[in-house]
Amino acid sequence: ERGFYRDVENLAAGPSELRGELQRIYAGGDRLVLTHIRLDQFRDRPIPPATLQAIEAGLAEVRRAGLKAIVRASYNQAEYMADRRIMM
Repeated sequence: ERGFYRDVENLAAGPSELRGELQRIYAGGDRLVLTHIRLDQFRDRPIPPATLQAIEAGLAEVRRAGLKAIVRASYNQAEYMADRRIMM
């Protein structure tokens, strides 16, 4: 998908909050959203099923709104960037 995109900060927000944001984006003429999923707290343990379900539900809301998503997941930002052992 090419084109301009709008940021969606919290893909795992509650459905009604996310739905409203996505509807505004669609109404504004955009069809592509960028979402950044921060997984810092799970860098040394499995991602809990509830977190995965919340992300999945958020992506389902994006599809229901008629939008497409660019998904960027990371677990090595903030204070972890200074720890080179994690990056090696």
